[in-house]
Amino acid sequence: MAVPRLSARLTGLDGRWPLGEEIWGETWLSLGDAGLGGTYRDRFTGRRLQTEPRDGVPAIALGALLEILPVALLEREDAA
Repeated sequence: MAVPRLSARLTGLDGRWPLGEEIWGETWLSLGDAGLGGTYRDRFTGRRLQTEPRDGVPAIALGALLEILPVALLEREDAA
């Protein structure tokens, strides 16, 4: 599960949800282990996301992951 913490400042403290690339820019969610690359599906939205290598480990762009909802529940579909 991916849930941002302390994100109110990202939206100017106006109560908006922190969604999309405009908010998250070049921020990536590192999966921490080289063996975790592949395709993941967000169980809440049904969106499929492919990992990309960042600093030697697979990662997912937060702007894409948190584009529709400010939380995601990832399920791995296949390995890279």
